[in-house]
Amino acid sequence: KPLVVFCHHRDVLDTMYDTLDANGPHAATISGSTSSKERDRIITAFQAGKIPVLICNTIAAKEGITLTAADTVLFIEREWVPSWEEQAEDRIHRIGQESNVHAVYLSCMGTVDEHFDRVVESKRRVVKAVLDGAETEEGRATLVTELLSRLKNEGGWKTTEVNV
Repeated sequence: KPLVVFCHHRDVLDTMYDTLDANGPHAATISGSTSSKERDRIITAFQAGKIPVLICNTIAAKEGITLTAADTVLFIEREWVPSWEEQAEDRIHRIGQESNVHAVYLSCMGTVDEHFDRVVESKRRVVKAVLDGAETEEGRATLVTELLSRLKNEGGWKTTEVNV
């Protein structure tokens, strides 16, 4: 099956493309500088099985495209915003997808990547707890109480009386 690779930095995208194109399977890229016409051509070729590896800038390709020819997405750089990664994963996992989708996040041990992974995953858990609710009613109440307490204690709490 074809593979979709997401990265953040343009130099990483270019280096990966140059390496793959020179030494391995044919690859294509989608970045912020890819024209909409070229982007459509690349996606059509990828979906038709003519491009085995598609390397995308996460921000440029996280929305508005379908890449269901693949069942695996590889992130070689993390994003600060967990929902951007989830949106990028969703390019592979679409309605009607018949195979399981696998998302792989690469991280180098002993580097700042390990810390970055923990920060991003912590943010993902907080956002999920706020949007979806915590696992238990007690957890939700604790989260709401903590948010309100911090807001009040940090001077961000303001009440306004409105006469109707």
